[in-house]
Amino acid sequence: MKLLCALILAAGLVAVTVADDKSGDAAKKDLARFEGEWQAVRIVNDGKEVVPADELKKVRLTIKGTKRVLKVGGDVKAESTFELDPAKTPKEITVTVTSEGPLKGKKLAGIYELTDDTHTIVLNVTGDGRPKKLESKEGSGYLLQTFKRVKK
Repeated sequence: MKLLCALILAAGLVAVTVADDKSGDAAKKDLARFEGEWQAVRIVNDGKEVVPADELKKVRLTIKGTKRVLKVGGDVKAESTFELDPAKTPKEITVTVTSEGPLKGKKLAGIYELTDDTHTIVLNVTGDGRPKKLESKEGSGYLLQTFKRVKK
């Protein structure tokens, strides 16, 4: 369970690097839209809800510039970098975990969806290949995280 929690937290905290391609402008726009403070509303790994609803309230993600900081109850839990490619369908994200733990240095292929008040990412945390849908089914090895913007 500790390893699973570490995977979830490591994948959720990121500093953003915009992909160098024709989608650069779109990636920059999405990067700007990611800025702000977010609260976790759902975390599913391999088809199972892994963080109880009362604990989700403690999981916050603050994004300023290209830095993302994931905290649980005020404690920083993970760091990583990622690249966006919004030109793909679905939009792609690749996360490189930089914080200590079992995923340090690993590149996690994923997809994302971003609206004004919600963002969802799905990452393949167990192997190669990129998810095709915003879901985490049992046996998939996919981690799904949904965050809601904190209104000030």
